[in-house]
Amino acid sequence: MESLPSEMHSFIVHQCNKEDTMNLRLVSKAFYNDVTRRLFSTLYVKNTDIGIQSYQNILSSSHLAKSVCQINFITMEDPEEYEDRYPGGAELSLEFSEALESICKFPNLTGVGIHFSKECSVYDPSRWYVGRANESPEYRSDVIKALFRGLNNLDYPTPNVRSLSINNLQNVNDSEIVSSDNFRSVLSRLTTLRLKVVSEWETVIPGSTWRLPAMYQFFTELPQVWLAPCAANLTSLKPHVDCRWGYLPKADFRGLHLPKLRKLDLGNYTFRHDWQLEWILSHGATLEELTLDDCPIVHCIQSFGQLDSEGYVVNHANREISPESAWTHERRWSHYFSEMEKRLPKLKNSRYGIGPWGVKGPNHFEDDVLDESVGEKGYIGFDMGLHPTPWVENERGYITDGELAKFGFPTAEFENDKAAYDRLVDIVVARGT
Repeated sequence: MESLPSEMHSFIVHQCNKEDTMNLRLVSKAFYNDVTRRLFSTLYVKNTDIGIQSYQNILSSSHLAKSVCQINFITMEDPEEYEDRYPGGAELSLEFSEALESICKFPNLTGVGIHFSKECSVYDPSRWYVGRANESPEYRSDVIKALFRGLNNLDYPTPNVRSLSINNLQNVNDSEIVSSDNFRSVLSRLTTLRLKVVSEWETVIPGSTWRLPAMYQFFTELPQVWLAPCAANLTSLKPHVDCRWGYLPKADFRGLHLPKLRKLDLGNYTFRHDWQLEWILSHGATLEELTLDDCPIVHCIQSFGQLDSEGYVVNHANREISPESAWTHERRWSHYFSEMEKRLPKLKNSRYGIGPWGVKGPNHFEDDVLDESVGEKGYIGFDMGLHPTPWVENERGYITDGELAKFGFPTAEFENDKAAYDRLVDIVVARGT
């Protein structure tokens, strides 16, 4: 064992499952360091007494602390489960706050993640009938403040922390946080940013969910608040959202360019305007990986109230039924894939399909599972008069066949779309070989 080269030790360690790896640590001194680095390279810290104490024990050991490269904080026992709502909710404990702020004391740290509950709400006295989620916006803000204080500690600088992942970030920006030096300084160093954004779902009156102000304000602010500070250095960007976004709520990336972007992964994003495709194609000089996860083209729109010159809803809170308007978008996926083939010359990995959104079990944001297919799910209709959601997919659900037919899904184009996608994939695969 002692005579084996270090490369062989590392190879053996990486072939073992977790249980075997833990046993291997006791085999010999030769394996001890490699195994320790693997076992402690990524920490998952739950907001429990045991979780925080284990974290502090590792931090107090200089040998173990040096092995840590990635830390993921989990704010509750099972953040992907819906919990019973009750007034008051979670409060940031002194112990968890200290754990978040002490993150700067891991000398080899390169990445940080925070995993909130997927259930969220905004307290509004006028909506007295809506329950309050356990993790309020104020609690989430306190957690983020503590984390960013730790990442921007002048006594313990963290210049190597270049990756940030926030799972179940509520679509509410705290002005105190996003205008702070800590926030801007940390984001300016990032090369990887992964955001899974969640929105409040109004269970009593589901149709009102799409009229909540937070739904629109956050995505209006997203490009300048979250992306502009890290634009110069960002190489990997993954924005996923638990609802449709892009067209409604509108997220306008025009004017934002990421000169080093190599990997882009969009989740639940909807295409309605040519500029959205052009924004992706504008990164052709650097983009190597593109994933479109459940990102349909909005080919037909039925709307009420005033629209602007580009077809965006002007007043989302408007409940009037006039004026009624209808828009269609003639672009098809065959055109999109053809443009990607021509104008993304460095693309080496292209994936289009649908992941296991909403499936109980593994957290889809944390995996790369994708059912790659092009077909009826590639297009979606929008009807502001429908409830509980204005989005209409090409399948029977809560609407009749007659209502579905009026959206005119481009079924005749599906074969062309598939052929264009297959051609893009073949070309991209050939580039990587």
